[in-house]
Amino acid sequence: MTDATHARPKTIGGLVVRHPDSLDEPILALLRSPNVCVINTLGPNGVIHSRTVWVDTDGDHVVVNSVAGRVWVQDLERSPTVTCTIVNLANPYEFVSIEGRLVERTTEGAAVHIDFLAHKYLGLDRYPFHSATEARLIFRVRPERILHMSPEDANLQ
Repeated sequence: MTDATHARPKTIGGLVVRHPDSLDEPILALLRSPNVCVINTLGPNGVIHSRTVWVDTDGDHVVVNSVAGRVWVQDLERSPTVTCTIVNLANPYEFVSIEGRLVERTTEGAAVHIDFLAHKYLGLDRYPFHSATEARLIFRVRPERILHMSPEDANLQ
Protein backbone atom coordinates (compact mmCIF):
# COMPACT_ATOMS: atom_id res chain seq x y z
CA MET A 1 0.00 0.00 0.00
CA THR A 2 1.14 3.50 -0.65
CA ASP A 3 -0.93 5.57 1.77
CA ALA A 4 0.85 7.35 4.62
CA THR A 5 -0.31 4.91 7.31
CA HIS A 6 1.54 2.05 5.62
CA ALA A 7 4.61 3.97 4.45
CA ARG A 8 7.94 3.33 6.13
CA PRO A 9 8.24 5.67 9.13
CA LYS A 10 10.54 8.65 8.80
CA THR A 11 13.63 8.90 10.99
CA ILE A 12 15.27 12.02 12.38
CA GLY A 13 18.53 11.86 14.32
CA GLY A 14 18.14 8.14 15.04
CA LEU A 15 14.52 8.49 16.16
CA VAL A 16 11.56 6.95 14.36
CA VAL A 17 8.86 9.56 13.77
CA ARG A 18 5.25 8.36 13.51
CA HIS A 19 1.92 10.13 13.19
CA PRO A 20 -0.71 7.44 13.87
CA ASP A 21 -4.38 8.32 13.47
CA SER A 22 -5.30 6.94 16.89
CA LEU A 23 -3.82 5.57 20.09
CA ASP A 24 -2.06 2.40 18.94
CA GLU A 25 -0.34 -0.25 21.07
CA PRO A 26 3.05 1.51 21.52
CA ILE A 27 1.28 4.69 22.63
CA LEU A 28 -1.20 2.83 24.84
CA ALA A 29 1.80 1.15 26.52
CA LEU A 30 3.25 4.58 27.33
CA LEU A 31 -0.08 5.76 28.74
CA ARG A 32 -0.62 2.61 30.80
CA SER A 33 2.88 2.63 32.30
CA PRO A 34 3.73 4.90 35.24
CA ASN A 35 4.96 7.70 32.97
CA VAL A 36 3.89 11.22 33.80
CA CYS A 37 2.15 13.58 31.42
CA VAL A 38 3.03 17.20 30.84
CA ILE A 39 -0.35 18.76 30.16
CA ASN A 40 -0.25 22.05 28.26
CA THR A 41 -3.23 24.41 28.30
CA LEU A 42 -3.75 27.93 27.04
CA GLY A 43 -4.09 30.57 29.73
CA PRO A 44 -6.48 33.53 29.48
CA ASN A 45 -3.53 35.81 28.66
CA GLY A 46 -2.46 33.57 25.74
CA VAL A 47 0.47 32.04 27.59
CA ILE A 48 0.90 28.25 27.53
CA HIS A 49 0.57 26.72 31.00
CA SER A 50 2.32 23.38 31.62
CA ARG A 51 1.87 21.03 34.56
CA THR A 52 2.94 17.48 35.23
CA VAL A 53 0.05 15.13 35.99
CA TRP A 54 -0.67 11.44 36.29
CA VAL A 55 -2.16 9.98 33.13
CA ASP A 56 -4.32 7.07 32.05
CA THR A 57 -6.28 5.92 29.01
CA ASP A 58 -9.55 4.20 28.26
CA GLY A 59 -8.08 2.94 24.97
CA ASP A 60 -9.47 5.81 22.88
CA HIS A 61 -8.82 8.91 25.00
CA VAL A 62 -6.14 10.39 27.22
CA VAL A 63 -7.62 10.41 30.74
CA VAL A 64 -6.45 12.72 33.52
CA ASN A 65 -7.81 13.36 37.01
CA SER A 66 -7.80 16.56 39.07
CA VAL A 67 -9.93 18.89 41.18
CA ALA A 68 -11.72 22.11 40.29
CA GLY A 69 -9.84 25.34 40.79
CA ARG A 70 -6.42 24.31 39.55
CA VAL A 71 -5.10 26.67 36.89
CA TRP A 72 -4.73 24.04 34.18
CA VAL A 73 -8.26 22.78 34.94
CA GLN A 74 -9.67 26.31 34.61
CA ASP A 75 -7.73 26.74 31.35
CA LEU A 76 -9.03 23.46 29.94
CA GLU A 77 -12.62 24.26 30.90
CA ARG A 78 -12.38 27.68 29.24
CA SER A 79 -10.48 26.51 26.14
CA PRO A 80 -10.88 22.78 25.46
CA THR A 81 -7.72 22.34 23.36
CA VAL A 82 -4.77 20.68 25.04
CA THR A 83 -1.43 19.03 24.33
CA CYS A 84 -0.35 16.06 26.43
CA THR A 85 3.28 14.95 26.25
CA ILE A 86 4.17 11.62 27.81
CA VAL A 87 7.85 10.69 28.10
CA ASN A 88 8.93 7.11 28.64
CA LEU A 89 10.67 7.38 32.03
CA ALA A 90 12.58 4.15 31.32
CA ASN A 91 13.87 5.59 28.02
CA PRO A 92 13.47 9.36 27.63
CA TYR A 93 14.30 9.09 23.92
CA GLU A 94 10.76 7.79 23.46
CA PHE A 95 7.81 10.13 23.85
CA VAL A 96 4.36 10.85 22.49
CA SER A 97 2.81 14.27 22.03
CA ILE A 98 -0.96 14.22 21.70
CA GLU A 99 -2.84 17.32 20.63
CA GLY A 100 -6.50 16.99 21.41
CA ARG A 101 -9.77 18.35 22.62
CA LEU A 102 -11.61 17.90 25.90
CA VAL A 103 -14.68 15.76 25.19
CA GLU A 104 -15.79 14.87 28.72
CA ARG A 105 -15.55 16.31 32.22
CA THR A 106 -17.20 14.23 34.92
CA THR A 107 -17.14 13.51 38.64
CA GLU A 108 -18.55 10.02 38.05
CA GLY A 109 -15.96 7.43 39.06
CA ALA A 110 -13.30 10.08 39.67
CA ALA A 111 -12.60 9.13 43.31
CA VAL A 112 -12.13 5.48 42.35
CA HIS A 113 -9.98 6.54 39.39
CA ILE A 114 -7.59 8.58 41.56
CA ASP A 115 -7.19 5.51 43.79
CA PHE A 116 -6.30 3.51 40.65
CA LEU A 117 -3.73 6.16 39.74
CA ALA A 118 -2.31 6.16 43.29
CA HIS A 119 -1.74 2.43 42.91
CA LYS A 120 -0.15 2.89 39.48
CA TYR A 121 2.19 5.70 40.55
CA LEU A 122 2.69 5.22 44.30
CA GLY A 123 1.91 1.56 44.89
CA LEU A 124 -0.85 2.58 47.33
CA ASP A 125 -4.38 1.21 47.36
CA ARG A 126 -5.85 4.59 48.28
CA TYR A 127 -4.94 8.11 47.18
CA PRO A 128 -3.40 9.65 50.31
CA PHE A 129 -4.73 13.16 49.72
CA HIS A 130 -8.49 12.55 49.39
CA SER A 131 -10.41 15.63 50.49
CA ALA A 132 -14.01 15.84 51.62
CA THR A 133 -14.15 19.42 50.33
CA GLU A 134 -12.70 18.82 46.83
CA ALA A 135 -14.59 16.65 44.37
CA ARG A 136 -12.36 14.76 41.97
CA LEU A 137 -12.85 15.26 38.23
CA ILE A 138 -12.03 13.03 35.26
CA PHE A 139 -11.16 14.66 31.96
CA ARG A 140 -11.21 12.71 28.69
CA VAL A 141 -9.23 14.15 25.79
CA ARG A 142 -9.88 12.98 22.23
CA PRO A 143 -6.62 12.82 20.25
CA GLU A 144 -6.65 14.91 17.08
CA ARG A 145 -2.95 14.88 16.18
CA ILE A 146 -0.36 12.43 17.46
CA LEU A 147 3.44 12.49 17.23
CA HIS A 148 5.27 9.41 18.53
CA MET A 149 9.06 9.32 18.52
CA SER A 150 11.15 6.34 19.58
CA PRO A 151 14.75 5.18 19.10
CA GLU A 152 15.47 3.54 15.77
CA ASP A 153 18.19 1.44 17.40
CA ALA A 154 16.55 -1.50 19.18
CA ASN A 155 19.40 -1.45 21.75
CA LEU A 156 18.16 1.93 23.02
CA GLN A 157 14.62 0.71 23.60
